Amino acid sequence: MSLPADNHVHSQWSWDTTRGDMEATCAQAVRLGLPSVAFTEHVDQTERSGELDLEGYLESVERCRGLFPSLRILTGVELGEPHWFRAEADAMLARAPFERVLASLHSQPHGGHDDVNLRLRDESPDAVMHDYLDEAERLITAYPDFEVLAHIDYPVRRWPGGPELFDPTVFEEHYRHVLGVLRDAGKVLEVNTRVPLHPLILVVARRGRGGHLVRLRRAPARAGRARLRRRGHARRGDRLPRRARPAGLLGTRLRRVRASMLPAERR
Repeated sequence: MSLPADNHVHSQWSWDTTRGDMEATCAQAVRLGLPSVAFTEHVDQTERSGELDLEGYLESVERCRGLFPSLRILTGVELGEPHWFRAEADAMLARAPFERVLASLHSQPHGGHDDVNLRLRDESPDAVMHDYLDEAERLITAYPDFEVLAHIDYPVRRWPGGPELFDPTVFEEHYRHVLGVLRDAGKVLEVNTRVPLHPLILVVARRGRGGHLVRLRRAPARAGRARLRRRGHARRGDRLPRRARPAGLLGTRLRRVRASMLPAERR
């Protein structure tokens, strides 16, 4: 089985992955047989962030391209909340011709810019998730200059009691609406396997109003051991484990989960 590209990887150039190692990640990608990786470093403007050293990052990419000629290495950024910081996001995109541009949402305007994980500690998780999806819709409609929406299920990572207690059926219609907005905007949904996207959300995306899927695997690069894994890939026709099958739109068997890649000229 040929493996897909990993289009969402962070290295030491992301402010939250200082122990990362771009060269080690590339070496691991070659060992695993990945055809391509995209280093989509964080560009955030909220209190939680740090600044991207763009010159150092680009020099590192060029060095790795020379060291690993069989691996396609793409430049990229993950723009955090770009609809709140449009001028800063536009300025970053103007500085380099990035080959992958992701948009993401980690915070919510809640008396400031509060990290979603902090809200989950003290508030109703259902309310936090609905607020998150509302804000995701605002991002999609207010900021057009991205290709891929990252981790639409971001709050699930810190879901009270663990991700396995997250019930997507509670949010099915909300997900259907936001994925329809994403589709109508011509954007791509990330399938993130760090915390696997729940199969119900995949079914909504493929069969409902949702847009295109692109399989992206995200794992922070660690010094000496890049955490890129073979696991998490669904083959065409795979059946889900019984406990993972969605109920209802829900009894639909997840089939043909595959990558609907970006337009050919952008691959």
